[in-house]
Amino acid sequence: MCIERDGNKAEAQNTMENNKIKSISDKFTRVDDSSNSEIATHSLQLFSVPDAEMVSVVGTSGTHAQSQKTGMEKCFVCNFCGKVFSRTHYLHSNQRTHTGEKPFVCQTYGKRFTEQGHLMTHLRTHTGEKPCPCPKCEKKFRQKPHLENHLLTHAGEKPFACHICRKGFAKQYKKISLACHLRTHTGQKPCKCQLCDMTFANQSNCDEHCKREHGGK
Repeated sequence: MCIERDGNKAEAQNTMENNKIKSISDKFTRVDDSSNSEIATHSLQLFSVPDAEMVSVVGTSGTHAQSQKTGMEKCFVCNFCGKVFSRTHYLHSNQRTHTGEKPFVCQTYGKRFTEQGHLMTHLRTHTGEKPCPCPKCEKKFRQKPHLENHLLTHAGEKPFACHICRKGFAKQYKKISLACHLRTHTGQKPCKCQLCDMTFANQSNCDEHCKREHGGK
């Protein structure tokens, strides 16, 4: 069950809080909502929490967002994985990770995305927009995680090294950066241009190629 009571540090308190979780879970009741076509279409389970307790509802990123509301609180359960969500928007976003549905389409390439935010980030490769400037130098980035990764280079923090050449990589996005670097040793090029047959070791090089060779598209 993805709903948790906000516990305290002491072991005795944790035990008491866990009992409250079970108590809340035992009181869950099915709520029929035939007027909601989306819920009916997906055969979703809609529950109400009758206790005015502090609960945590798992979000799309896997983190827990606390919610404290009085009265009945609706929770939508994914039939694929059992995760619980406070809004149908989060639920449908999660369900697309199971079904593979990608309703958001780039009108230039035809590339499809599961989230509108992912499409907006992709569109910046066409416009060249980089809304995340580094406060320590003149570099700008399309995404905040890339900025956070860059900031670690100012601190000199690169604890993850390539086992072949020992080149170091920063903490944020470490696995992606290291994986892309390893392709320079293996020759692997999994990123293909959607407008021609060129392939690249990483998506950044592929995007640069598209801008340069295909009229900045």
